[in-house]
Order: sequence, then structure tokens, then C-alpha cells
Amino acid sequence: MSVAALMTESIPHIWASFILHVIALGWSSFQIWATFKFEGDYKQMITGPQGACAGIDVIAGYFQERRAFQFATFAVNFTSLFASGFLCWRLFSVSIIRFCGITTRPPVHRKLNICSSDVWLVYIQEDGR
Repeated sequence: MSVAALMTESIPHIWASFILHVIALGWSSFQIWATFKFEGDYKQMITGPQGACAGIDVIAGYFQERRAFQFATFAVNFTSLFASGFLCWRLFSVSIIRFCGITTRPPVHRKLNICSSDVWLVYIQEDGR
């Protein structure tokens, strides 16, 4: 979606791309919170003194590895949100200055037509008819 927004220079596509990056960052932060909550429940119910395994950690190191992956995903999502925000701001400022209608410039329009025809050719080939 981000590539389509950049190529078409479409304001709705740009907004949709930015909102999707915000949602992805929110989901990443929710996953980190859920992992901390799950680890707390696990320690209380499984490895706690009154837990099912009575102090024996069956999956030692799992939560550290899981958090490492989730923090890396959060960092990538944060970076892409920052980059998307910057590019959206730049495209908005350029679009407002030279707003000339709903269509794109001719060179961009040719590239879009080439990409669209390639997508349809792949679809027709995969369809098998």
C-alpha cells in the first residue's frame, strides 16, 4: 500500500498507508504488553511456589527470546512509521503546492500502466484458463 501511495501520489492512499503504519505500531506494542502479562501469569501459575510445576521452569529462556523478537518488530514498525510520516508530510506539501487534478503526472502514469499490465499477466497465467 505504501508503494501504491507513493506512485499514485493519491492523498487517500497516503492517509491509508500512514494509518496502517500506526495500527501496526499499536499492534506491536500490544503484543509486547501481552507477553509481559503472559509471563507474569506463567510465573504465578506454573513456576510459582504454589504453581503446577512448583518452581521448575519448563520453558526457560522462551520469554526473553520472544521479547527480543517483539522489540525488534516494534523498532522496525516505529522506524517505518517515522519514515512514512516524513514522506506523507513531504507529499502533502508538494501536492498542495502543485495540485493539478486527480490524475498523476504522465511519467508516473506510464509506470503505473506497466506495473498494472504485469500484474494482470501474472493473474491470467496463474488462472490457467
